[in-house]
Amino acid sequence: MIRLQALVFVLISLIIGRCVTFYPGICDSCTCDINPNNHDILHVNCTKIPRFAKVVELKANIPSDIHLSMNHMNLTSIQRYVRFESLNVKKLSLDYNNIKTIPPSIFHKFTNLTSLSIASNAVESISEYSFSGLKYLKSLNISYNSLETFDTIYLDELKELEILDLRGNLLFNFQPTSALPDMNLRYLDISENKFSIFPEKTLKLLNDLKELYLSQNKIKSIPKLGFEKQNELEILYFSNNQLTDIDPEAFPDQNIMKTVHLNHNLISNTKFIEKLKSLTLLDLSYNSLTSLNTMSWSHNLTHLLLGNNGLTSLDDILKGLPQLKILNASWNQCNKIPEVFNENLKELIMDENAISSLPSRSTGNGSLTYLSLSDLPHLTKLPKNVFNGVFSKNLTAESCAKLVITRTGLHTIDKDALKHINICELNLSWNDLVVLPDDTFDWENLKKIDLQGNPWHCECSMQWLLDKAVGRMYHSHQEILQNLRCHTPKSLEGTRLVHWFNRSEPMLCKTQNIKEENFITISSSPAMIALDIVFGIIAVALVATGFYLQRKLIRQRRIRKNRRF
Repeated sequence: MIRLQALVFVLISLIIGRCVTFYPGICDSCTCDINPNNHDILHVNCTKIPRFAKVVELKANIPSDIHLSMNHMNLTSIQRYVRFESLNVKKLSLDYNNIKTIPPSIFHKFTNLTSLSIASNAVESISEYSFSGLKYLKSLNISYNSLETFDTIYLDELKELEILDLRGNLLFNFQPTSALPDMNLRYLDISENKFSIFPEKTLKLLNDLKELYLSQNKIKSIPKLGFEKQNELEILYFSNNQLTDIDPEAFPDQNIMKTVHLNHNLISNTKFIEKLKSLTLLDLSYNSLTSLNTMSWSHNLTHLLLGNNGLTSLDDILKGLPQLKILNASWNQCNKIPEVFNENLKELIMDENAISSLPSRSTGNGSLTYLSLSDLPHLTKLPKNVFNGVFSKNLTAESCAKLVITRTGLHTIDKDALKHINICELNLSWNDLVVLPDDTFDWENLKKIDLQGNPWHCECSMQWLLDKAVGRMYHSHQEILQNLRCHTPKSLEGTRLVHWFNRSEPMLCKTQNIKEENFITISSSPAMIALDIVFGIIAVALVATGFYLQRKLIRQRRIRKNRRF
């Protein structure tokens, strides 16, 4: 029946002038699909076999590239796939199986293979000739397996290899047996392994690396000339190790390092950063820093992450970084925001610091478009002109300011604290605000305001909370109205303000009557109590009578039944 349907489909397609073809031995057991964006690529998915035959409809010639997937097939070994070897397979995926070893020369017939993935298996060993014949291979993924050692000799014939992914194994040794003179490797990921010593000898063979990932190992130091040959390296991930020392001469003088992630280590000395003159992003969060001298750092640095250290001030840090745009200094010991802002700094995050008060500031030239001051339990008030010289004066509707002050002890905001700032997004949720005057905010520019989680006192002077805050957010940001509730008076405790949305009358000016209008109360008089008792007695009598009559009826049925026998 299936063959007949396929034949009919072929005939119909030929009649309408389209080319239809079968791939004998492939599409009769696997799912075949033409890439909608490139008709020269055929996707063959053998994840679950057998499959019913599927006719492949082609608008032009037979595809020249085949991408073969054999994932989730419970394979325990790699066999020769003869039926595929004669085809032009460019990509082969054997992920999510239970393969334990890669035999020698197993892929040598796939001469045009450019991508091979054997990820998420149980591979424990690789032969010296496992990848022989793959002279055009560009990407090799053996991540999330059980390899303990890896030797560069495995890569001897892979002259075109650019990407090698070995993350998530048990590697503690990367042997540099082969010299790899013609290797073009650009991307190497050996993160999430068991390295305790920096793989210096292997890296000296990889001169063309652009990206290197060494995160989540147990490496404690980077030695002198550790990256001596990495003149082309641009991206380095070395987070979640045990680094305490990085030799200032670890990097070559002519390096072009642009992105460096060193978070979650034990670094206290940053002298080595002076060598990274092309640096644009640096992550030093979760280390042991108490102060930083940035005067000799890269002037190209635009993103700096310093969260979870022991820094007490940001003023000196900003002096040496004129191009800095984003600074995250959350979870430190700073007791104030910087006195002066660089003209390029746009985002500043100072959550969970030692800030207990923010003084009034004189007029200055600010630069920020985003400021976050959350998780400051001792911050209780915002005085007049508190953000003078903080936010940029050149803000427009498209580049307006965003201010976040949440989970603090804030209960007082001066009526002029937020004036003359083009704030379009304001988050004051989960503080201790009780009552605020309507003119605290510049409603003309405000597009989003989050005031939920505060112990609001719902009285007539707070009618603006219902008219403006709820009114504006109801149609665009309902999620921030979920916990916008009254805390007092007691009769309205826990009531959501959105409950009164779109009422014509000023509901918060009627708080004395809201209780009577919206809630029904029942009180009991002596007569009602007596009546309840009478009804209770009658109910008990009716139930007892019912039981008596039921038992009597059962007894009579038994007597009749006995008479029959």
